[in-house]
Amino acid sequence: MPAAADQPDPVATSQPVLLSAALIVRDESRVLGECLASIRRIVDEIVVVDTGSVDDTVAIALRHGARVIHHAWRDDFAEARNVALDAAQGEWILYIDADERLSNADRAGVERMLTGAREVAFRVLLRPDLVSTPYLEYRVWRQDPRIRFRGQIHEKVTPAIAAVARTDGRPISDCELLLTHVGYEGSQVHKHRRNLPLLRAELPREPENLFNRHHLSRVLRGLGEDDEAALVLAEAVEVARRRPDDELGVLVFTDLIRLRRERGEDAGALLAEARTRYPDN
Repeated sequence: MPAAADQPDPVATSQPVLLSAALIVRDESRVLGECLASIRRIVDEIVVVDTGSVDDTVAIALRHGARVIHHAWRDDFAEARNVALDAAQGEWILYIDADERLSNADRAGVERMLTGAREVAFRVLLRPDLVSTPYLEYRVWRQDPRIRFRGQIHEKVTPAIAAVARTDGRPISDCELLLTHVGYEGSQVHKHRRNLPLLRAELPREPENLFNRHHLSRVLRGLGEDDEAALVLAEAVEVARRRPDDELGVLVFTDLIRLRRERGEDAGALLAEARTRYPDN
């Protein structure tokens, strides 16, 4: 069970709580302040679950009015995220990470979108890095005990949202809120070392999950393990061949082509196959 919060709940008032931001953090002092500054005038409360920071992450969170809950890290992202969801008091959840920033939002617009809404969830635009175009992700949903994360890494909440939408007959809509991810800037070695054992453990549980295989190859390359990364990508390409409708296959084809070319190996046949399989990508 999580420890008590570092400070009394800042939103325990007679006013209803419309929107709660839910975060998990560990040693995020470099990025957390800008994240919380981007949301503190948009949300009613900020719930931060700290999984063992030794820097001033907790102090930064408290300065921005967050309620901090200490929860020991157990190599399980879903567990930590669900601690934040369980603690949130809002009618709606904003799921955000410390290395993301919210923009294209104002409080009045958020109130208009959420107050009286029939939706079970809204997809927002996520820009994955500073040079890519944004895509839609499920980041705002009703606070509902049926909607919780599953998975040690690459934890998923969308199946739960879809199930509630079907059961309750509620729609899922898109909105214009924009999140920008800045976490890929700078060295990723510490994250690679953290994620490597989790990805290896997840692989036998979801052997057909191309996203996990692709992430594992990226982590291995980031740690200089190119030989193992090549094996992981070759196995992922075999999975992609069995799953022709899975568009994530283009990622593993592309990375294996790139790796082979960087190593001076022939990738012509693989490139031709990728162009045939994914002509519109």
